[in-house]
Amino acid sequence: MIAFYMASKVGDLQVSQTDIRYAQKPDTLGAKLNRVWDHITDWFLGTNYVQAKDNLAVLYNAEASPREKAESFFKLKALVAPAYQDRFVVTIEPFGYSLEIKYGGGLEPYSFSVQICDPVRLTKTLNDYTRWSITDATERAKYEKALQKDFGRSSYRLRSEPIRFTDKEPPLTTFGEAIGNIPGNEKQKQAAIAIASQKLFALLIYSSCEVLDPSQLMHFGGKGETSFNFFSDKKGGVIMHARSTTQWQSDIKGSELRRQLEAIAGPQSPMLLAPVYDTQILIDSDGKATVLSAVIGIDPVRK
Repeated sequence: MIAFYMASKVGDLQVSQTDIRYAQKPDTLGAKLNRVWDHITDWFLGTNYVQAKDNLAVLYNAEASPREKAESFFKLKALVAPAYQDRFVVTIEPFGYSLEIKYGGGLEPYSFSVQICDPVRLTKTLNDYTRWSITDATERAKYEKALQKDFGRSSYRLRSEPIRFTDKEPPLTTFGEAIGNIPGNEKQKQAAIAIASQKLFALLIYSSCEVLDPSQLMHFGGKGETSFNFFSDKKGGVIMHARSTTQWQSDIKGSELRRQLEAIAGPQSPMLLAPVYDTQILIDSDGKATVLSAVIGIDPVRK
């Protein structure tokens, strides 16, 4: 093997002819990064080159985690001039979002999908709950008790119209009648009772742990609103749209409290776009749940 020796700041480097041929191939990662960088250099107006290159490298690093790629995408976007912001496209998907950078100039766009919530994990847990609610009276009583606590702190709707709870009958009875009017059967009612409470959002967090650091959700805070809307899929299924919106702690706390929060949770991740939890769940005629969508940190309603 013929090799060349080059002096560098870190000592002599041995570069083989194989290395040279590899670097010259147009399909290597290094060559691709160089082509992209040469094309987008002007996007940064002569500043932040080091940070930009570092984040660009993460996007194309096969060993980088989805969280690292998402954070680098948004960090890179924050560095470019306003005229190039629209080259960075975020498209909300059922369980996360897709990221795209439209380079132009004949270059292949960068694209990557981030699954924030795991539908398989969430579906399994929900179906444990619905099965117990349908088959076990003791467990059903626990779910009913939890739901009754939430009637006063969440809003419940039938086809987007408020379910009106009055003193004339127990709230749980009113809720069950509303599910029946979708129409929904007894199993669907028991399944809805098992999952239509605020603990559902804790299950969303659990399903996202492989991508999101749960401590990051400490950046959500302040007054919010939790709602559950029920409607028919017109095939005998009941669809529940559960949603919880709040505020950013950074918008409501002073600088000292924000510093304390960051000392515990770290700086707010750029991959969190909105302080929102949102999911849609289909309950079939057997009371079995299927998760249609589930996201944290993005808002599918206000795209």
